[in-house]
Amino acid sequence: MERENKTKLIQYNVFILLGIIALNTLSTFNFFIVKKGDLDFFNFGDHIFGVVNSLLAFFATLLGWYASLQMKILSKVKVVGAFLISAILFIIFTSTYFAIVRVLNGLFVDANQLLGNTVFGFSLSFIPVTGITLAFLYFKNNQTLAIEKQSLQSQLLTKNLEPHFLFNNLSILSSLMRKGSVEAEVFLDNLSEVYRYFLKHNESESVTLKKELEFLEQYNQLIVGRFGGIYQVKISVEDQSGYVVPFVLHNCIENAIKHNKANEKMPLAIEIIRNGDQVIVSNPVRLQQNVESSGLGLVNISKRYELLLGKRIKYSEKNGFFIVEIPIVA
Repeated sequence: MERENKTKLIQYNVFILLGIIALNTLSTFNFFIVKKGDLDFFNFGDHIFGVVNSLLAFFATLLGWYASLQMKILSKVKVVGAFLISAILFIIFTSTYFAIVRVLNGLFVDANQLLGNTVFGFSLSFIPVTGITLAFLYFKNNQTLAIEKQSLQSQLLTKNLEPHFLFNNLSILSSLMRKGSVEAEVFLDNLSEVYRYFLKHNESESVTLKKELEFLEQYNQLIVGRFGGIYQVKISVEDQSGYVVPFVLHNCIENAIKHNKANEKMPLAIEIIRNGDQVIVSNPVRLQQNVESSGLGLVNISKRYELLLGKRIKYSEKNGFFIVEIPIVA
């Protein structure tokens, strides 16, 4: 497998090099035909000059792209950021290369020559190489994000519809029905609405905060039916404007229930409030000793939020409370 990966890497690099040589050949021929005297198509040295500048443009573009990926900006804006960073790096690279070649050949270098080389390098190498490279990287990145979104959505639906959750709630419903309790009908209504919400919004990128809180009220009734009053969800959000990613609040509550112990004497209070453009979910930390925490739940929630809305969820532990800060999008 390792040998196969090395072979693919070599083939990939050879393909890039051949592509750059072919692109440079076309550019050199174009300059030779249109601007006679700037480049000699039949001069091998001019081809070397163009290939080196094209390679510098390629590396500058890669560095610019990866630098732009670290920015908390929209995908299309990242392309502009990558282009500007690449341009700055290319100016540095091509000027250094030009100066070194001139000095090694015993020639003088001044600012006008550096400026002229930069403009010429942009026309010959940077614009075509960077344009094609950024277009490819943007397409590849969007393709990867689409696959990642689909994977996260599939994982989310699988988690929401996992059998043990359904069986637990059906067992509770069966118990209520045997008792002839009027609560059975209310519980069934809530269960059906919760599952309808799961199926309806599984592929949605965002929902109104109002709808998410309404869903949470119904989901909370299932929690009460299952655990009684040992887990208490307190929602204190007056301003319900804005949008959030579906199920994010539900996932926070599930995470709190999974990892924290509670009983009738010491119920666990999970509080949900709004602070400006954030919804804050907090609960006391009373970790279950027999539950291992991989942290993947919160990582997946945060990643999903970033992929769908371009925002990051923050979570931390302060003064004995676990706090999750969820951005609200207008």
